[in-house]
Amino acid sequence: MLRGDWRAVKPADDPQARAFAQRMPVLWKAEKPGASLTLRVTVPRTPGVTGRRLAVYDLLGPGGGVVQVRIDGGPPRNIPRIDAYCTSWRLATLSLGDLAPGDHEIEITLTEETPDKKKILFEKNRGDVEQHPDKYAPHVWYASALLEFAAQSKQEKEPATP
Repeated sequence: MLRGDWRAVKPADDPQARAFAQRMPVLWKAEKPGASLTLRVTVPRTPGVTGRRLAVYDLLGPGGGVVQVRIDGGPPRNIPRIDAYCTSWRLATLSLGDLAPGDHEIEITLTEETPDKKKILFEKNRGDVEQHPDKYAPHVWYASALLEFAAQSKQEKEPATP
């Protein structure tokens, strides 16, 4: 399931694990490009439901790298784990999309691609990169849990009548 440089981080040894311990009691950190997570899931056939929506409960932040998501050997999607707001770390979800009933294999890999963090940030936040380059230097991914939701229902619900 896990390959490469992964480490289970604890509040005593990692500032993000300490900051998010109440919401993420289990937190893993991919520390080097090539670290990957492979999930094999079976989506059940459920009457009235088209499948399941999956996501990884993770963190976005200034030290976030880029992860590549590949589902069932299909085309890869590269997704930065930093966005325009990321002058600090925060809770997030990495959407894996909607999966139809059946067996699926999902591979998520921390890539070598280094996001242009200064360009990604809002203009008003770009000065923070120059003031605090050490917090933007890491290239990591923090992952906590797999989330599952019912995908869209096949039947639209009737609006309530007054």
